[in-house]
Amino acid sequence: MRISILVFAFTAAFSAAQAHDTTDGANGVHHLETGELSVKSLNAPTPWPPEEVISGSPVARDLELHRGGQTVGVWEGGPATYKLTDYPYDQYVHVLFGSLRLTDDEGHVSEFNGGDHFLLEKGFTGTWEMTTPYREIYVIATPDLEANGE
Repeated sequence: MRISILVFAFTAAFSAAQAHDTTDGANGVHHLETGELSVKSLNAPTPWPPEEVISGSPVARDLELHRGGQTVGVWEGGPATYKLTDYPYDQYVHVLFGSLRLTDDEGHVSEFNGGDHFLLEKGFTGTWEMTTPYREIYVIATPDLEANGE
């Protein structure tokens, strides 16, 4: 049930997010072209918290596309491995390019590549390992981001 609700919320947010500089004009709906988002310029790099960097690049780039009930954006990093402890929110991800390996603290491994989708649940603890340069579209409930100071 929880995943169904999040997938519904993702679908609504994904449909409403603005990926172009101009609107299509139909009821505030904007197209998200994955090919376009794979090459779109992102904001200047920001440092990843040093205490969470296990190896690799300590910087990431992002671009927020829409902030309403859901926040939709593009995030890029890697190659690098980060330690995630008690991840602060549910996050839906569509991988645009690159490879990602998530390993929980019990050793369970999940691998994702360009075109894959997944849900990272609130509370996840483990490693986020980008084995290549990596870019994703993310969807997170805005109140959860704001509760985390983002």
